[in-house]
Amino acid sequence: MKEERKEKARVVLCRMFNVEDMDIVFMKSRKKNKVNSRKFYNYYLWKCLDVKHINMKNHIYGMHHATSIHFKNKIEFELEHYKEINEEWTNFLFFTDHDAWNKLEHIREAKSRYLI
Repeated sequence: MKEERKEKARVVLCRMFNVEDMDIVFMKSRKKNKVNSRKFYNYYLWKCLDVKHINMKNHIYGMHHATSIHFKNKIEFELEHYKEINEEWTNFLFFTDHDAWNKLEHIREAKSRYLI
């Protein structure tokens, strides 16, 4: 089940950021779209699939645990301060993991406004 969710996440990220699957799972390039796709993938693995930072190297080859922590902190800052990043994350979760998407606070608030 976890492998299917990881694979689906990579497919969605490939389309979102116009990268290849290998660009997401290998730390070989520092081009912006490739780094952003790895950042999203790292955060998804940590937040939704409960992968520990120390074990991230088993999912993204060449990633050190400190880089994983840095990516997590950076994307949390961006989600809080940049609306377009927040929208990208919401779209990513919608297409990747509908259950995680439903748990987002602003989605629950929007649903409750329309259900009442």
